[in-house]
Amino acid sequence: MEKDWVKIMSDASPATILLMQGKLLEQDIPSVVIDKKDHAYQMFGESELYVHRSHVVMALHALNQPGHGD
Repeated sequence: MEKDWVKIMSDASPATILLMQGKLLEQDIPSVVIDKKDHAYQMFGESELYVHRSHVVMALHALNQPGHGD
């Protein structure tokens, strides 16, 4: 991963990370998900959500806003 990308959250649930990535997409904030789960033993590891350092403040603000149905 390029050095200008910052991890803004991680979670054991890939679904949670994908939901948060969707919130960022709604705000036109590009992001990348990296799955670090052990594929042999799904209970180990986490998924991580990264944004470019120029979008960190906007991304954190977007993730802390109530969404549809929150």
